[in-house]
Amino acid sequence: MPSSRSGDQEGSRVAALPIAVGFLVLVAAGVGIWYWANRTGAPSANGPTAVGQRTTAAPQASSQAPGAPSEPAANADAPALQPDSTRQPPDDQPIVPANSPETASLEDVVSRASPAVVTIETTATRGTGFFVSPDVVVTNAHVVDGHSYVTVKLAHGPSHTGRVTTWTPTYDLALVRVDRPPSRQSVLELAPAGGVRVGQEVVAIGSAMGVFQNSVTRGIVSALRRAGPVLLLQTDAAINPGNSGGPLVDRQGRVIGITTMKIGQEAESIGFAVAADHALALVKGERPSAVPGAGIVSTPGLAPGGSSDADDARESGAHDFDRSMQAAAKRAAEVDDYWSRFKSDCSPKLTVPAGDREWFGIWEERSTVVAPGGDCAAWLAELVRAASAFRTGMVAADEAARQAQVFPGVRREIRKKYRVEWIGWER
Repeated sequence: MPSSRSGDQEGSRVAALPIAVGFLVLVAAGVGIWYWANRTGAPSANGPTAVGQRTTAAPQASSQAPGAPSEPAANADAPALQPDSTRQPPDDQPIVPANSPETASLEDVVSRASPAVVTIETTATRGTGFFVSPDVVVTNAHVVDGHSYVTVKLAHGPSHTGRVTTWTPTYDLALVRVDRPPSRQSVLELAPAGGVRVGQEVVAIGSAMGVFQNSVTRGIVSALRRAGPVLLLQTDAAINPGNSGGPLVDRQGRVIGITTMKIGQEAESIGFAVAADHALALVKGERPSAVPGAGIVSTPGLAPGGSSDADDARESGAHDFDRSMQAAAKRAAEVDDYWSRFKSDCSPKLTVPAGDREWFGIWEERSTVVAPGGDCAAWLAELVRAASAFRTGMVAADEAARQAQVFPGVRREIRKKYRVEWIGWER
């Protein structure tokens, strides 16, 4: 029979067994909970993110040593994970719209620019131009070749009549105003040369050989060159006959140059475009001038359009005539005021009114001005005197322009610009 002490020891061992088992269970559970928490907790720099977990912006490359513990998320209140199509970029990266020029493909640039490019046709030449406003086209002076009217063929086929309103052979540029332009006509933006960099990609669009309308060639800006007062962009984009007057477009779809010429057959991939700065001045009604800037190489003997001394004299004469007509318009406005008062008090009647101003009709041989009353007769005499002085000035300005070989159509358009046109000036 066992002793009581032995029985007590046996009972103690039996009683301690459940306690030990419970302790081991608790330890195992703790290890399991710790393992599971570390496995499904905050996302590591390289690990997957569980659906529904919060996350920060796109992770950056870690500088931690291999095996180092992952750092906790920087922002515990970051928005919930979104699908890839709506994820936002990191704060240190610029947000670029999908249709931004910076992300536009070359194909998109061409497709947007092409509807604004047109073919210019005269009786002797065929070239290219492009709309800079719904009714104004920029082209080369040597394309219009001194014509007052040209045919403007749109990219989609229809043709319109255009009037040459501005012409400068020194810069080989001209502006054509299109009669009854199409509604919602596409236009191109002119960009100054200040942002042009040698090596940047460009495309030239034009009517190659005068037949292949809206042909596209690709190249880079090879150099910036100065030819007298003209800034030229040299490019290796193919410039073929018929491309003259077309746009040289950058990757943002802006016109940085107007293609003007290429070096002869002894050289390849050397073409030139007049910097858009000069066209911008014409569009604003200003006279083009030299464009300052660094990195521009002066190139003697290089001249856009091959302007001659006669061309330069003609251009200078046209600008002088423009200034004369501007002054004439001011004098005509004074006579307009006198004519309005005269009409109000004396009720004169012009049998054959003509020209941009009603009172121009007093010069017509078949026209008579009836002004009853003694005072009205004196006022009429003063009106005739003022109109005669105006006419003398107009005739003198027109003769000076004619001797400078300014074309009749150019003189006519300048007179229309200032509302001093009358059919009698060209008799």
